[in-house]
Amino acid sequence: MNETDKKRVTNALDLKPSFDEERIVEVWESTLASNEGNDKWLSEMPVEYLSLWESADAGTRDRINRQAKIYRLETSYQIKNFWQTRGLGKAEETTTPINESARVELAREANSLGYSSEYMSSIADSLGKRFKQ
Repeated sequence: MNETDKKRVTNALDLKPSFDEERIVEVWESTLASNEGNDKWLSEMPVEYLSLWESADAGTRDRINRQAKIYRLETSYQIKNFWQTRGLGKAEETTTPINESARVELAREANSLGYSSEYMSSIADSLGKRFKQ
């Protein structure tokens, strides 16, 4: 039994705890039987992605299912790379809006022409040095 199957059986037994041998074997077999019907990319999923897959919502699972149909997932390397590139472990990035006109508004408040008096004095100084007036 591979690590993924072991982890699935452990999770199933955690969800349905039992001290009766018959019940444990029943949960064990039902977990492995449901796993046999799945595709190879799902049955050979790396262990670190198992909890993320099980906690994913239906939309995410459907998206990954559709993506798996596009790729050729036959070797363990291909399957591992597929799971690494799905973005399951990444937190959603939050974006902050940028107000690009904020600086322009500050400059317009300083002078009605859109530039500050400091800017004009620096231009006058540089022209004075260039033409030595």
